[in-house]
Amino acid sequence: MTENIQAQIDQVEEVSAVPPFTVRVFPVNHPSGKLQANAQITVAGAFVVSGFRIFQGDRGLFVREPQQVFESNNTRRYSSIVQPITREAREAIFGNILSEYRAVAQRMGRSIQQQPEMETDVSDDDLPFEEDGPVMGM
Repeated sequence: MTENIQAQIDQVEEVSAVPPFTVRVFPVNHPSGKLQANAQITVAGAFVVSGFRIFQGDRGLFVREPQQVFESNNTRRYSSIVQPITREAREAIFGNILSEYRAVAQRMGRSIQQQPEMETDVSDDDLPFEEDGPVMGM
């Protein structure tokens, strides 16, 4: 039994930290505010995560993960539904979303403010776990 558990742990450690995914971007028809587009990712061809949003900020484009809105003490609050927990995953997901948005915007003839390669409004301090994160086995 212990050997079987160790084999499962070894198998999990061999898997890439970021599973393969594809990105679809849906630009806002007439952006009047900061919201430029919505996006979704399909992870490993198995499930879809919708609700990513691409915004134009003061320092360029950035991606915000899907969130739910709730009221607390008459204050509107937001809570992330899905979020990458490692820097590698965050950079892969947000970088690919921004890259796909730039390609779609270029095909549509939209001009995009020049910005650094990848801007996010999330710092490493905002990650919910240590950078290497917990490993979940089955």
